[in-house]
Amino acid sequence: MGKPTLLPSKLVSQHSRSCTLKPGRCGLCHWHKEKDSWRKRLRNAKWLQVTLKGKVARVGCAACAAFDAGGPWANFDLKPTALRLHCLKRHEDSKGHKLAEQSFQHGTNSRVNLLAPPLSEFRDAWTKMQQGGSCRDGGVSSDKKTNIRWSISEAILDMNRFSESLANCTVEAIHDLCQPMLHPPRSCLDPELPAYDDSVEKRIRERTTILVTDAASAEQLASNVLRGKRPSALTGECEKELPHVKIVGRDIAHASTRLLKRPFQKHAELEAIMDEFISGKDSFCQKVQHSPLYTKWWNEILEKDGKGTEEGGTGASMAAAKHRFGSYAHPLSRVTKNMRCVLTLLHKIALLRDSSGRWASQILTHFSGYKAILLSLCADAAATSMDFTRFCDDEQSDISLLNTKAQQFLLSTHALFLQEEAFTLPTFAKDLLDSCTRAPFSILIAGQAREVRVRDCDKRRAMNVMKEWVCGAEATLKAEFPSWHLIGAFDVFHLGGSMSDSDKRTVEKSLARLACAFGVNLADLTQQYVAILPMAQAMKKKTGQDNRTAWANVLLRIRDSRLKGKYPQDALYRVVCAFLAWSASSSGVEQLFSKLKRSPVELASAQADTDRRVCAAMGCTLDQAQEKEMLQEARAIYTRLSQSGKSRSSEGRRKRLDFGRKGPMRPSSHKNWMRKRKEAVEEAAAQLITPPRKISSHDLPESSRKEVEQQSRLEKKRKAEAYSDGLLLNSEVTEAVVAEAQKQRKADASNDRARKSNFHSRHAAVEASITKKTVAWALKGLPSPALNTDAAKDLRQASLLIIPDINTIPRKHQLMAALFGKVILSAAILDGGNGVKLSYSAGSQLGVFVYVTDGFRNQEPGLTMILREACAHGWKAVTMNDLQARSKGPKNSCLLLRAKGEALNLGKSRIQRGSFVDAMPRLKVLSSHTKKKHRAEASQSHTGNNQIRIRSAVSRINDLAKTWKARLGLWSPADSSGKIRCASDCSGYGSDLIALRLFGLQKRVDSVMTCESCGKKMMLHDAVAAACGIDTRKVSHYADICGRDNAAAPRADLYTAGYPCPSYSTLGKKRGVLDDRGFVSLQGLMYIAEKRPRAIILEQVAAILQKKHSKIFQFMQKILRELDYRFEIRVLNTKQFTIPHSRSRMYLIAVARESLVHELSFPPARSEHADLHFFLEKDKVGTEVLSLPFYEEKLGNRLFQKGYILDVGSSQRFQSVMPNFSPCLTKSRLKAAGYYIPKLRRRLTLAEAAQLQGVPPQILQAMEEAAKLHRLPKRSVDESLGDAMSVNVLMSVLRRALDACGLTKLGSGKDFWLQVPLGEASVNLSKKLFDKYKR
Repeated sequence: MGKPTLLPSKLVSQHSRSCTLKPGRCGLCHWHKEKDSWRKRLRNAKWLQVTLKGKVARVGCAACAAFDAGGPWANFDLKPTALRLHCLKRHEDSKGHKLAEQSFQHGTNSRVNLLAPPLSEFRDAWTKMQQGGSCRDGGVSSDKKTNIRWSISEAILDMNRFSESLANCTVEAIHDLCQPMLHPPRSCLDPELPAYDDSVEKRIRERTTILVTDAASAEQLASNVLRGKRPSALTGECEKELPHVKIVGRDIAHASTRLLKRPFQKHAELEAIMDEFISGKDSFCQKVQHSPLYTKWWNEILEKDGKGTEEGGTGASMAAAKHRFGSYAHPLSRVTKNMRCVLTLLHKIALLRDSSGRWASQILTHFSGYKAILLSLCADAAATSMDFTRFCDDEQSDISLLNTKAQQFLLSTHALFLQEEAFTLPTFAKDLLDSCTRAPFSILIAGQAREVRVRDCDKRRAMNVMKEWVCGAEATLKAEFPSWHLIGAFDVFHLGGSMSDSDKRTVEKSLARLACAFGVNLADLTQQYVAILPMAQAMKKKTGQDNRTAWANVLLRIRDSRLKGKYPQDALYRVVCAFLAWSASSSGVEQLFSKLKRSPVELASAQADTDRRVCAAMGCTLDQAQEKEMLQEARAIYTRLSQSGKSRSSEGRRKRLDFGRKGPMRPSSHKNWMRKRKEAVEEAAAQLITPPRKISSHDLPESSRKEVEQQSRLEKKRKAEAYSDGLLLNSEVTEAVVAEAQKQRKADASNDRARKSNFHSRHAAVEASITKKTVAWALKGLPSPALNTDAAKDLRQASLLIIPDINTIPRKHQLMAALFGKVILSAAILDGGNGVKLSYSAGSQLGVFVYVTDGFRNQEPGLTMILREACAHGWKAVTMNDLQARSKGPKNSCLLLRAKGEALNLGKSRIQRGSFVDAMPRLKVLSSHTKKKHRAEASQSHTGNNQIRIRSAVSRINDLAKTWKARLGLWSPADSSGKIRCASDCSGYGSDLIALRLFGLQKRVDSVMTCESCGKKMMLHDAVAAACGIDTRKVSHYADICGRDNAAAPRADLYTAGYPCPSYSTLGKKRGVLDDRGFVSLQGLMYIAEKRPRAIILEQVAAILQKKHSKIFQFMQKILRELDYRFEIRVLNTKQFTIPHSRSRMYLIAVARESLVHELSFPPARSEHADLHFFLEKDKVGTEVLSLPFYEEKLGNRLFQKGYILDVGSSQRFQSVMPNFSPCLTKSRLKAAGYYIPKLRRRLTLAEAAQLQGVPPQILQAMEEAAKLHRLPKRSVDESLGDAMSVNVLMSVLRRALDACGLTKLGSGKDFWLQVPLGEASVNLSKKLFDKYKR
């Protein structure tokens, strides 16, 4: 913050003489009274000063403020009346204050020189690490020693991240995959490993043909080593670990990120303006992001200007993205769209009296119309680049569209900047020009006011700069995505429209490139491609599938049908497989590996990480210059650790700041404006026919010209690599390409020799460090004779404890070593091998107090005797109160033993290593109470986040309900013979479509919206819609109801939804909307408030009517009243509508009041239902006999005489006897086949479950065929049946809702389930209705 404005003593004295406040009430008077006595007792009183913050006196440290140390002393936040002398002395003796004073004595502000220890300490630690020593060498360990060693090892690892380790890791991963039961759980005994699976390894090596890696040089080199193109540093020979790999593809997501910043950073003017407003240390965005005060002011200014945080952004959103790539799009859009707010905040900061507002004054002084319009044009460029990068960063992106997207990016930049459409389209530049035209920007600085306007010359100058940016972006795009690259050849699989002559020539060239890369015959590939292409296009057009799915389905159908001989596909099949397998981005793989857990030993102890770093130091050989450079880098790393205030292991990844906020999109929102801007730019790019004139490279500034030349060299190098891999066509091979390839081969040979030399030098150093230790080394420092062959009767007499394995030290030996200062040795050293030696100091010398709990004394009598012996030799067993009082001393440590636990502190031990074997892990066992506490805290945090989300959703719903009439207007009278637009949430397999089909309305129904998160159910839904003959061409499918933009969703005449019930059910946790599944009901209500459908049918478990969920249910009714609905609510049971199935559900039907043509009512309940045995397949008798003591006690012999369906999958608490009807069929029970028919000695079949839900057998057959076609998991159809509305109830309710709103005139004659005779006719009703109303 810089040095504050200090108050002179003269002014303080004048104030104290004129102050009228009572003694002790004025802080400045208190300072004047006490300052002399304070300063006399301090070593150096100059640092203690006072200043005014606002109108209040505050005390602080001038030295810490100038050093920018941070904290209340440096920020002058301390009240004079709250200070005491011991507080001042404590600050004066603190390390931070001493460093600040030392900076003034040496006349330097170098944080590395002050915060990091001297270079000599780093050199000593480096020497000990090379010798294999630990932090405890020469004494005890400390945080300082640990951080020094960690910084050194991190610097070493940064210098030695070479390709050989990457290749070895890949090979080891393959070996681990092929070895079953390699890493059993720690609690299990080591199993006898099965035989190594050579067949798996053989298939991996034979079938791996493509490697997709990052663009880093080490990863590219590792890929070449794996496929045998470059030699291994260990042997110097080319070993083909993956011999069939022909292609190494770079991750296009990383390649596309160069467009986000590089063209901005390589242009002098753009780099300067980015440094001033976006990315510089004193830039506006960085200051607002890192200052809580500026962030608060920014939010207040936005609110005052009528803009929320969605449009103006929070302080955190003012910085570039911190995810896989950095982007200027977000901060540039925030600054440009809110330029007046930016200037207002800069004026407010510039008025600060101290030097903290100087940066704002400089920005205001140099602000001009040219900078404003250039910033807006940069925002358009960054947003356009971001759209292309988002496509490349998606693993599911279709790589056949890569060329199209790249061309679209180029055309967008041409339309915006070369055609100068940025000033006419709805862009950031146009928005800023409109704002400046309405009123110019006002600047008041240094007592002078001026107006800032955007003149025509400013526009021309800024546009010329952006034209130069286009040249740099084109050069970058050409180098990263060249026309001859193999991944661009996959555009032949893009199933677009008809091809022109130029497109056909491009296809021929792409097919030739693919045939060359994958080793297939070009003529065969061309013939097969031309023959099967129309089929793939028809598949895509008919089903709406993407390119990959359409090609895959066509080839699979040909292989599994009689067309296999007519349409050969051997050559095309290999290429299509590569097209399907090639991922555009490796981000998902990286995230998967980052989430993998480490081994149990490594999770239990940090020792494994320490050993790895010691190994890195011991295996590293550096010359004097490299050693000095490494140690300086280690000091810099240490400084960053000291400044961060966080432990090195707790540095979490920051959330991606440019990630879009989920939720409904308002028409005036920033997100909606961005979408319209993108559509307008793409439309302008599509209309661009004649390529505009580009700027010559000679006219570019020097910085941009160098960047273009560098990208050209990079493209030339990569083209030579493609030539070496055999991926270029003969027409593309030139003399320049051949010469560049020869040059690269010579450079690679030289680098391989150096790599081999460095590897062998490191390997020799490691071999020297792990030389076998002798017994003399193990017994060094022990009293003679140290090794007594006779077993000691008293363990206290033994100086050396020898154990077989250092990782499993017996607890009593561990305690003896810690209490009496003994040495533990692994037996491997005595056998002439390597081992570990642990030397413990005597606990009595460290002042350790022992407390033994009653539980430990009862469960561990043997260890308790050891502790008693220790106490008899000078130790003291104390009470807990005495223990707490004595353990507060700095020299004392506490050894607290728990029952079934580990010692939390085993004294001070020293580890001497003979090899890299891990030492004994120190386990910190959490008690059950602590674990429960952590779970409770996590649950409380999740509940708090949900409450915030609920409040936001409720507020949004209320706002929509109040404005529906102005937004939507009233419904016009319904046409009883017109189209019925249907929408559904939690659609399942489509019970609403089945009900409409059974009424014969399939030709009138247009399905406009479905929402289902389960992919399996969505596949079944598509099959049901096709079987019902319902038009789904206009349907908008949403996989996530919470992420749906309700404003953009289609409006419907009929809206049905059966929201998830576990949150409200009596069998669940009853958390209601606090649960993620219960929150879905609020999202559905938000759609109702946004679109106000003509008719609504909602279904939920009857438990929602209970008092516990009354708030949410009353809120739903309140919103429906505000939306002017006429609605009815009733609990209906499936057995009340003929079918013997006890399924009680709450149904709500609502109709817009202006559409109501007659009274809205529920159907009457039927007093009787059909006999259960009509719905069972009695000819199917099984042999499964279950032991059912609960049901046998209730029913006796009747159990096997009458038809019962028993819920055997539930616990006894929820089991009940239901004579002559089925219990409620649920998703989980049907999935597990949990319903048993004792009379037929078998489980309930899928066909019987469908009949009990009213599903026609024709629909069931369609669902089974779809499940087989899409290879869905077993019993997917079963669980879907248990998660849907009963068709018979839905038909009865739906008939009344449609007639009431005037959409149909079905009449009471269509109440089929209330009029059908009870018997065989009721079973076949749904089948007859399906056949009756044909398509």
